[in-house]
Amino acid sequence: MMSEKSGSKQYTGKFFASNKVLLTLFTLAGLVCLTGLGIWQLQRLSWKQDLIAKIELRTLSEQKTFPEIYRLWENKKDVEYYRISVRGIFEHDKEIHFYTVDKSLPGWRIVTPLKMDNGKRIFVDRGFVPLTHKNAETRDSAQFRHPLEISGLVRHFTDTKGLFVPDNDPEKNEWYWKSLIQMAKYSFGEQPVQIAPFFVESDDMGNRGGWPRGGVTRIRLPNRHLEYAITWFALAGTLLIIYLYYMRNRMNE
Repeated sequence: MMSEKSGSKQYTGKFFASNKVLLTLFTLAGLVCLTGLGIWQLQRLSWKQDLIAKIELRTLSEQKTFPEIYRLWENKKDVEYYRISVRGIFEHDKEIHFYTVDKSLPGWRIVTPLKMDNGKRIFVDRGFVPLTHKNAETRDSAQFRHPLEISGLVRHFTDTKGLFVPDNDPEKNEWYWKSLIQMAKYSFGEQPVQIAPFFVESDDMGNRGGWPRGGVTRIRLPNRHLEYAITWFALAGTLLIIYLYYMRNRMNE
């Protein structure tokens, strides 16, 4: 007559045998997923290192003129972070406000069209102002109305809105992403103007003692992709060890 203990072992063995394949499949799926994430982070690491090297090289290079940058744009469409100098008059009545947070302080980036000496326009991100200085009347001392030499870094417009980025609200002049088409329509309406396909983030020399505060371009980019890759690979190794340990113990029962 079969004992209760013997019957329990047989049931456990059948249960283990029937679920061993399923457990193995789940483990393999987990290993593939975790390893894939680790490899993806290594690829991101290579991309980030190249980007950081490019930014460092361009920000330390000799300052270029608008025609030089425009020729580069026509050839490669990649002019981000080159140093540029442009001269013209700000059209303050057409300025645009982009919401941002600078060093934990909420505020706005003031982007103003600059009418250059050649008659073309280029948008200039003049820098950061706190919420209390959104209106131009609160910073009249820096609303220059004479020709200026503006220097800074070239940046690209955003082609598409991010998934979690709010919609721009031109009626309130509250913006969250830089769309050249929307910005040109807001500032100039149907007026035919020539606008540069890139903009300038000005340095901190243009508004001494007043708002906006320039020189807020983020140059030092975070690079933790190697740390993330090690984490994913470590999780994959841990999963494999747990699986092998469990299988060995079940086989010995």
